[in-house]
Amino acid sequence: MNDKTFVWCIFLALFSISSSWAKSVENDVNKITTNEVASSKESTENNAANAEEELTPKDQLLYFTLVAFRDMSLEYVDLAANISESLLTDEDLQPNQSTTIMEFRKNITQFLEQYKKYDGIEELFNLVDFYSNTTSHYFELTAETSAADMLKIKEKLDKYGSDELDREFENLFMKFGEQFCQKFDEYKSKLSAEELQQEKVMFDWLEEFKSIQNAEEKIFSFEKFFRFYEE
Repeated sequence: MNDKTFVWCIFLALFSISSSWAKSVENDVNKITTNEVASSKESTENNAANAEEELTPKDQLLYFTLVAFRDMSLEYVDLAANISESLLTDEDLQPNQSTTIMEFRKNITQFLEQYKKYDGIEELFNLVDFYSNTTSHYFELTAETSAADMLKIKEKLDKYGSDELDREFENLFMKFGEQFCQKFDEYKSKLSAEELQQEKVMFDWLEEFKSIQNAEEKIFSFEKFFRFYEE
């Protein structure tokens, strides 16, 4: 699977989380807003624990997912910002007559500007999308069909670790999947026999999710999880 495609799948999941959480908050936990749950730079483990205690067991599961994706996204954008700083100071990518390089620098500069002032989880998720969209198509280039300036940008992205960053994001998701299954089993243990029957479709999905080993198939399957919060 192409790593950039995987990041795009993750981004779709991020929007699903935001939407599901907003509906959950509106219906069940009006005291907690998305930004309070996952403030980009100021939330603490104690605050998270206190907030989680106010939720129903099912909403705790969604809360856990939201915080986990926040943490993955934070790591992604922090590393992307470091890569961007290196790209902008690279001698071969300094402003010149190349419109390709100038446009790339403009996008990377805009990413850094937004990174330095973002606030809240939706803006954080948007940053993941911004960086991925800015860099993704370069990893599809071939020497036979691409202009020299495009290949130069691809070379620099490789040099500073952008491709490795996306592979790491995939690894983080797979680790999250293991933790999520453990959390789900904890949720299941808190339910009565009647509640277990009511959530049977959800638990059937979990067993399907556990059995998937391929990263691409696993993230597409995970999108189904958010549908259980759409009612």
